[in-house]
Amino acid sequence: MKSFIANVLRSCVSSAGNCGKKITTYSFIIWLFITFSTIERASAQSKPYFHFSEQRNRKSFSFKFHRNLIVLDVKINGRGPFNFVLDTGVGVSTITDPSLKYLLDLQSERSVVIRGLGGEEGSPAFITSGVTISFNGIESVPLTIVVFEKDPFLLSTYLGIKVDGILGYKS
Repeated sequence: MKSFIANVLRSCVSSAGNCGKKITTYSFIIWLFITFSTIERASAQSKPYFHFSEQRNRKSFSFKFHRNLIVLDVKINGRGPFNFVLDTGVGVSTITDPSLKYLLDLQSERSVVIRGLGGEEGSPAFITSGVTISFNGIESVPLTIVVFEKDPFLLSTYLGIKVDGILGYKS
């Protein structure tokens, strides 16, 4: 299913010629994100990762678009908003701003070192669960996420706006 999504996304992004088509393409990407996170979990006969807070089949909302990345205003455990980059290639949602650990009173369940981010020693992080994410009438079930001790991506510098984390495909 992931290869199907990747092929559809490549096709949509490569066919987007002007700004209007890009906005439509990115709206479609968000729709795919929500739909496939729901379908994949529903096919395993469990709750979907994300659902609409009201009885709806679709939802329109705005988002920020910086340097070809979709940035959403999300609430975490009812607090925020925080800027999260939508990245369907990331498996687990992450908080890259270490100060949110204290602001949201997130408890470390297990310490981990994430390797492959450019440094040989890896990036220290911890895993926490029971985190809910919501944005524009879309809510998650309690999720397990990764919280970095130090921002390894420096997305805020790259995008020119404050970025607090990454909203992944499967949380």
